[in-house]
Amino acid sequence: MTTAIRNLTFTYPNQEHPVLADLSATFPDGSFNLLTGPSGGGKSTLLKLIAGLLPLPTGAQITLAGQALQELPATQRANQVAMLFQEPSTQFTMDTVLDELRFALENQQISAAEMPAKIAAALDFVGITSLKNRHLTHLSGGEQQKVALAVIVAMDSKVILLDEPFASIDPAARLDLLQNLVQLSQAHGKTIILADHDLSFYERWIDHLSVLEAGHLTTLSPEATQQRLAIFSAPQRQLTHVTLPDRQLPVILQGQDLGLRQGTRQLINPQDLSLFAHQITLITGPNGSGKSTLLRALVRLTDYQGTLTYDGINIQKRRRKAYARQVALMFQSASAQFLNVTVA
Repeated sequence: MTTAIRNLTFTYPNQEHPVLADLSATFPDGSFNLLTGPSGGGKSTLLKLIAGLLPLPTGAQITLAGQALQELPATQRANQVAMLFQEPSTQFTMDTVLDELRFALENQQISAAEMPAKIAAALDFVGITSLKNRHLTHLSGGEQQKVALAVIVAMDSKVILLDEPFASIDPAARLDLLQNLVQLSQAHGKTIILADHDLSFYERWIDHLSVLEAGHLTTLSPEATQQRLAIFSAPQRQLTHVTLPDRQLPVILQGQDLGLRQGTRQLINPQDLSLFAHQITLITGPNGSGKSTLLRALVRLTDYQGTLTYDGINIQKRRRKAYARQVALMFQSASAQFLNVTVA
């Protein structure tokens, strides 16, 4: 099912320059295509246009297996093309993982008798059967990405679009999901079009690498592709100056018997924790292990066990406004902390 784009120029309202300029491209049936390029270069816009989520400009054409996208009824479009958003939480409608999968299949008018098998197969394919009855709001960003992919697998769409799908996923899960996508492409004939900044681990899997920059899409030769991917090879990613902290360093944030729970799940067992002043500390671990919850606890956005102090004073005894000037959190989903419409 070849996906073809012809003469696509797209300009957002109130913007002077087009984000996509006279773009033409072809994505062969069953191929795994990787898109990269600078932030704001139009990757998400291109995927949304292919998915039919933005109006197609006059004169432009997008065809799926020879049929014009705009001629497909909206009720049939999801059978042909599905998209996983950069922030999966924005595309969820229901409360639990199971209900979300059911909702997607109901919209495709799948019979109730067929649903259990399709849902079980999709969850097993992505490796998240254990999340089946969990509330979506209780999942980590990485777990939500896996659920969104399971929804797409259940829908069985022929073209799968993914916008930065691994931004919230740990390396082991990233590799598993990449292998899942390769299987969808090679064994099930799905056409994969994936946008990403981080090109790690792709060298074994992709068929084509294209760069979207200044509104133009350029598909690289095999040699140029390997040169681009080599920048993200393992030796280039090595941390060269990481050391154990000197215990004489001043401690700025201190946890005493600090523990974190989410419902009945104990994320972090009570323990002491020291974060040192004037240092960069990297916290890592698998999806759902409590990294985001820990950061939220440090800024008093969630409950915790034990005591947290900032500069020797219990953070619960500090005025919220004054404390917010000292310790700030940038959310995993940046849009969740925006309060106004424009950047200014």
